[in-house]
Amino acid sequence: MKKIGKIFAALTAATLCVGALPAVQIALPRVSIAASAESADGLTYQLINDGTEVAITGCDDDVTIATIPSEIEGKPVTKISSYAFSSKSKLVKVTIPDSVISIENSAFNGCSHLRIVTMANSVQTMGTAVFANCSELKEVTLSESLTEIKGSMFSECDNLTEIVIPDSVTAIGNNAFSSCPRLKQISLSKNLVSIGNSVFQSCPALTSVELSDSVTTMGNYVFCDCTGLEYVSMPKSLTSMGDHLFFGCSALTSIAIPDGVSTLKSYIFSGCTSLEKVKLPEKLSKMESGVFNSCESLLEVVLPDGLTEIAEGTFGDCKKLIHVEIPDSVLVINNSAFHGCESLEKISIPNSVISMGDYTFDGCSSLKSITVPENIMSLEGHAFNDCSNLESVLLFKDVTEIQYAAFNNCKNLKDVYYTGSEDDWNAIQIDSYNDALLNATIHYNWDPNDPIPTQPVVTTTTLPTTTTTTTTTESTTEQTTAETTATTTTNTTAATATEATATTTATTTTTTTPTVAKGDASGDGVLDTNDVFEAMLYVAYCGAGMSGNLTDDQIAAADIDGDGSVDSTDVYYILYYVALQGAGKNPTWDFILGRK
Repeated sequence: MKKIGKIFAALTAATLCVGALPAVQIALPRVSIAASAESADGLTYQLINDGTEVAITGCDDDVTIATIPSEIEGKPVTKISSYAFSSKSKLVKVTIPDSVISIENSAFNGCSHLRIVTMANSVQTMGTAVFANCSELKEVTLSESLTEIKGSMFSECDNLTEIVIPDSVTAIGNNAFSSCPRLKQISLSKNLVSIGNSVFQSCPALTSVELSDSVTTMGNYVFCDCTGLEYVSMPKSLTSMGDHLFFGCSALTSIAIPDGVSTLKSYIFSGCTSLEKVKLPEKLSKMESGVFNSCESLLEVVLPDGLTEIAEGTFGDCKKLIHVEIPDSVLVINNSAFHGCESLEKISIPNSVISMGDYTFDGCSSLKSITVPENIMSLEGHAFNDCSNLESVLLFKDVTEIQYAAFNNCKNLKDVYYTGSEDDWNAIQIDSYNDALLNATIHYNWDPNDPIPTQPVVTTTTLPTTTTTTTTTESTTEQTTAETTATTTTNTTAATATEATATTTATTTTTTTPTVAKGDASGDGVLDTNDVFEAMLYVAYCGAGMSGNLTDDQIAAADIDGDGSVDSTDVYYILYYVALQGAGKNPTWDFILGRK
């Protein structure tokens, strides 16, 4: 009995203590109100805009079908908050009612099993990356009240195959559809104005795109690595195209750039390996580096008047390029502009060009002839490196320097047509690894208006002749022989029908024997081993105190170094010349003497 009394007393004391404490208000958590027990269980929300509207903030991890209610607590559901359904891996389907006005950033980002999204036309704004990384998403119906598709909205949606952009949309943000490997068909808004960076980058299944006539700007990398893209319609309204825009579009075969575009940004068509034809805008004034780099199928390009510069690597590795038309407006051709254009056989460089960079025509192995512009004073290093089939070069006397390896490995270079004198040529600074140039035959004082011969001109091995032709009206044939002159008369008879008379025309040809050419010790008009033998024999006779075997003219021809006598040094020079000639070279005596 005492024990029961003690317990009762303790309880009474505790009650009195509680009653003495101040009142505490306990806020219970909101309980989500489901539109229906089947499709809305597990949604969480909060009141916004002074409690007049509702925003959905999340859901349970086990939700598979989410049907957003239009009202909760009698208040309209107007927003789906940022990350509300993010990474809900079991979510398969979402229905968004006509009360919702906005869907914020990454609302459904990473819902890896989300397949179907139905959206009412009430939605006016959607944030960035709303459906990014929804790898099984296949069907999306977008609101016709949207004005913008923001950045990364559908990025890395691996199973998205098609999308319709409502006509209400005027802009598509950066990376909106990037890395959607199965996206094959897209219908763009008729009122679309701007397309951001990388919008369709790495969408290899995309084969064609029709751009509306309202599009004015396209950002960088828009179709980069769209390896299946074959065709893109380019609207006349277009004025701006970003760099790398079609980079790596290996299936694209042709493109016509609208006249409103004045600048082609860096590497815009680089790696378009199937691109054969390009139409450039007439008002094009600038091309940045690498525009057509590695366009291996490109055949020809006509550059428009007004272009002032061919940038670095513009046509680098265009292996099938056979023709480029360069306008007189071009002033500068930069480094490696035509590097690796192995099918380019000829190219006309206008005299307006004042500068050519390093490696300009490096590896143009089919190039046979080139005229270096008159205003070029310094030919940069490796300019014609590995032009293995280059046969002839026209150089103007204004050239003062030919830099390192400018003509390296030009093994077939035979003739240099030079507008200056031999003294002018000897004043040029020629750096190392230009042996092909030094071993070529130099044709001094060349008239630049004369075409470069298709066959090498031989000037050192063939003796000059003087020919005089006269015509008389004699009816006889006469032949006169002198010590150095031979005259031959050939009769030609012409009949006149009306006069019944015959007229005989005699043609007389006079050939004068030339002075013996330098090195021609034998005096037979040909530089060969006979000249070596005759020069050696003469030196041997003189060494034995005997009279030499050569005439005064032959002695003068054999005196290569011009010291007034013929000795073993002169024999060596003749032998060296004949040896180089036998090896297919066309040396000059200046080269033999080590002057150039």
